[in-house]
Amino acid sequence: MGNERRATEAFKKLQKAHEVLGDEYKRKLYDAELKREERLSHHMYRSYECFNGNDFVPTADSSSGVTHEEVERLLNCADHYSALGFSKFDEIKDSILKANYREKAILVHPDKNMGNERRATEAFKNFKKLMRYWAMSALTGMMACLTITIILVALIVTVLLWMYDNFWTTACVAFYGGLAFALLIATLYLVYCGWFDVGWLGLLYYCNALMFYLTNNNYEFRSPDTPSESNGPGNLGEQRNAASSESDFVPTADSSSGVTHEEVERLLNCADHYSALGFSKFVEIKDFILKANYRRKAILVHPDKNMGNERRATEAFKKLQKAHEVLGDEYKRKLYDAELKRNSG
Repeated sequence: MGNERRATEAFKKLQKAHEVLGDEYKRKLYDAELKREERLSHHMYRSYECFNGNDFVPTADSSSGVTHEEVERLLNCADHYSALGFSKFDEIKDSILKANYREKAILVHPDKNMGNERRATEAFKNFKKLMRYWAMSALTGMMACLTITIILVALIVTVLLWMYDNFWTTACVAFYGGLAFALLIATLYLVYCGWFDVGWLGLLYYCNALMFYLTNNNYEFRSPDTPSESNGPGNLGEQRNAASSESDFVPTADSSSGVTHEEVERLLNCADHYSALGFSKFVEIKDFILKANYRRKAILVHPDKNMGNERRATEAFKKLQKAHEVLGDEYKRKLYDAELKRNSG
């Protein structure tokens, strides 16, 4: 493991040397930096003579010692030239530079210097994966055998009770029992899959999100009658009351006439879009509450529901549509809020 770490450091150093010496601009800057350091320190670094990289090809017998020596040599190099086997400030051809880089990269690559610890870790991970597959196979076989056993027992019991005139009762019990057992197995398997992918916390989070989604959809299709308006803006309970108060009321043929007439008159007398939809000014309104209120009021004031008062119902319906259009669009709502504040101020 230690040799692998040092090989990684040496490989990064070799890559940096190839990157600097392979780019003409970076190389000029690096040469200037080296010359400045030499003038300041009056010290000549050790350099290696240029050699042909095609003369050496690592073999299976010699690669272990050679790679270790090359790793140590690269870690002890003082500059990029010596890392790649050149003297300082030499003119280096691209073909020679690439050949030297490839040869040394093969020698010092971390995959060529893996310690026994890493090999043991990989083997242990593969063993755990294999054991997991074995456990799943055993569990699947056990469930299959258990299911077959239950089916056989159910068939035997069905035949026995058929002989005593209780066939349909037994068939219903066996059918619903098998269905419940199948649902149980499917639920347990889904829970296991979710736990395996995201863990218990992730599973709880997704369950919570699913419950919230189903609750919102169920709430959206309710049909409450009149909202209870609160006195102050910013009251969080006002939105809930506005959308859900007296949710058990459904207009009937006897009561719809008076209710629709009152709603038409109320809409025509509203001074702003918020009061038209049953909200206080400048409150934060959720989309599903806004849609629920709009649908409920649109049913009440639609001209088809007010055949004797079509003109005023049409005006009220247009006003309701305008309020829903403005409050449903964030940009239009901000402009409308600014206009209301300017008029009230």
